[in-house]
Amino acid sequence: MIRREITKELTEAAAEYPVVTVFGPRQSGKTTLVQMAFPAKPYYSFEDPDIRLATETDARGFLAGVPEGAVLDEVQRVPQLLSYIQGIVDRARKPGMFILTGSHQPERPAAFPTVSHASGWSRRAGGELYFPQ
Repeated sequence: MIRREITKELTEAAAEYPVVTVFGPRQSGKTTLVQMAFPAKPYYSFEDPDIRLATETDARGFLAGVPEGAVLDEVQRVPQLLSYIQGIVDRARKPGMFILTGSHQPERPAAFPTVSHASGWSRRAGGELYFPQ
């Protein structure tokens, strides 16, 4: 697979922030990027109806199963999860706990830092990376 130029920015953001979010259009390579950048992290896709239902039913129980964090793909499918994640990272205060992807920007707690993407692959000013549209 081809290593993307944004990989370095992504791993640097994860070394600094407890939550890093990669937003972009569908089929733009977000999942491949985060799986390549964080191969040791548990991976869950909320496109899977069973995982989504389990998370919607018991968000605390789901997150208790990933005490060191995880890659959570298509997080816009379970927006209520963001408040639980915020509580966890506020207590743990560890960088790189959760790597989130989303196809559009869900309502997110103000405590999650923001990155704007103006041109090229990304411009980092916090914990979010945007793919070009």
